[in-house]
Amino acid sequence: MKLCEAADGCLGKEEREERIKKGIEQARAFAAGADLYRLRMQYSMAVFMLHQSAEHALHTIIKAGTGYHTITHHLERLLGYAAMAAPDVNDVFPRNTEKDLHLFRLLQKAYSGSRYDVKYTVKGRDLQALCERVGQLLDIAEAQVEKNINGFEQ
Repeated sequence: MKLCEAADGCLGKEEREERIKKGIEQARAFAAGADLYRLRMQYSMAVFMLHQSAEHALHTIIKAGTGYHTITHHLERLLGYAAMAAPDVNDVFPRNTEKDLHLFRLLQKAYSGSRYDVKYTVKGRDLQALCERVGQLLDIAEAQVEKNINGFEQ
């Protein structure tokens, strides 16, 4: 059986593994970019890079865990899809308290707010909390890749 992905057609095992590994590499690269912007005290751009890192990590969890390829930047939707393959992603971004909801909204809004909204600002403590959470998400993505990269048969 071949794994068929919505936007990619049917992929062989090697190509699928290559795309999954590239997803993790990109997620880690965006996280490194966030560190650079943090050091420059450009917090809004740092959170934009964290958004990109989270997005790539979630796409990778979904692809590694289910084989599905989705194209969206909407983190809440991606978290829902990723939770089907790795339920612990919900623990990384809970939205039960005002603080948790604030952090999630800050990250979600970073995709456009950091680039186009002059009023979009990020405090250092919020950036630190988001760095930690995205780091947890990257760890989950890497574990999902290790768990499932060979889970689909050709």
